[in-house]
Amino acid sequence: MNILLVNPPQSFYPGSDLVSGNIPLGIMYLAAVLEKNDQKVEILDAFMANVEPRAIGDTIEIGMSYEQIKNEIQKRKPDIVGIANPFSSQVEHAKKVAGIAKEVNREILTIVGGPHVTVVPREFLNEAKNVDVAVMGEGEYTLPEIVRAREGSKPLMAVAGIAYRQNGDVKLNPPRPLIKNLDELPYPAYHLVDMEQYLNPAKIEYRSFKSRALAMITSRGCPQKCCFCSVHRLGRIHPIT
Repeated sequence: MNILLVNPPQSFYPGSDLVSGNIPLGIMYLAAVLEKNDQKVEILDAFMANVEPRAIGDTIEIGMSYEQIKNEIQKRKPDIVGIANPFSSQVEHAKKVAGIAKEVNREILTIVGGPHVTVVPREFLNEAKNVDVAVMGEGEYTLPEIVRAREGSKPLMAVAGIAYRQNGDVKLNPPRPLIKNLDELPYPAYHLVDMEQYLNPAKIEYRSFKSRALAMITSRGCPQKCCFCSVHRLGRIHPIT
């Protein structure tokens, strides 16, 4: 399988924080696990691409245009396109990327993960007609199983932690248990991205950082219980250290 993991463009709305970005650790972890499973994988960070911000009405859109994304998918010829969706406010970008992948080749399997689809997987798939599979919760062990299902070695109905389509209906599989030992995961696939675009403070504002900086995640979850946050539905309230 040729797998392409995409970090879509993002829109910044009036009242948002200053435009900022960061290294796409989520899909880099996914890529590392896929490589560990002997899969061919590439990363397309369409959000942090070196393009000028675009004003669309009263919003600012950051990242590649959809025509550029389409060209990249055509060039890379993936069998599977996995799409990140970090926030509900950006879900339309994930759906658009899935639609572009289907325009290039209807046989491409499109997958979306992230907090939004975890909380409302059925509603999401009912709206996003070009998305084949929604990953609920952590995806490191789920995505390789989806790939094996695509290869024909196991049915999608046997993959925990996903929602998918079957004969026009949306099916929800049982949730996947949280990863107990995060140390089992390989380091993120830094070699699949241009690290300079994340280390250069002139590239994009890192809030208070004025010199070369790089984010790291040393645990998962959050000890806080903010009423507006989806962490309660995602299942990991307290961080693992």
